Amino acid sequence: MRRYKALNPQVKGKVVGEMTHLLAQALDYFSAGKKDMANKWAQKARRVGMKYKVKMPTQLRRQICKKCHAFLVVGKNLMIRTKEGNVVYHCKECKHMMKYRYR
Repeated sequence: MRRYKALNPQVKGKVVGEMTHLLAQALDYFSAGKKDMANKWAQKARRVGMKYKVKMPTQLRRQICKKCHAFLVVGKNLMIRTKEGNVVYHCKECKHMMKYRYR
């Protein structure tokens, strides 16, 4: 199995900041009514993280659908419910259900 070099913490911080900025841009486009542009910016944020092999923080990761990679906004194209100790996210774009443990 191939081992990768550890990423410099300063570079990691910059990459996380870039992903945060890109998702903020996606939110601006979504609020302006441009869903397709918001989805493109969300996909760019994912690609930046994958390029530098940096995990997206949990708060940012939950703003993107795992199946269709759409940018999610509560009440618009995302429904959140609690069920049996889990928080369940329902994407209204592709009808995908994502479960996260509730503690």
